[in-house]
Amino acid sequence: MKVYLITFDSSFTNQWGAHNAITSIPGEEWWHFLSGTYLITSPLNSVAVRQIVQSKWPGGWFLVVEVRKDSNGLMPEGILPKMAWDWINSRITT
Repeated sequence: MKVYLITFDSSFTNQWGAHNAITSIPGEEWWHFLSGTYLITSPLNSVAVRQIVQSKWPGGWFLVVEVRKDSNGLMPEGILPKMAWDWINSRITT
């Protein structure tokens, strides 16, 4: 199973349209801890993920990137919370 980061500019986007499109990928897990950013698990390649989101969210502008083991991040309060890293690290296998 791969993990993909799907991100979009939440200030210029219909966030509910994006949310509904991204979370409609059948049977897959998703994580949405940061505005305009989702992590999803999927056996599909990035093109197939993009096609599903695009079909459910016509006109949406977004980026799909596969997430690898070497990841890091910050929030205003410091590093991402442990629950965020637990979700990410338990699903990234490469």
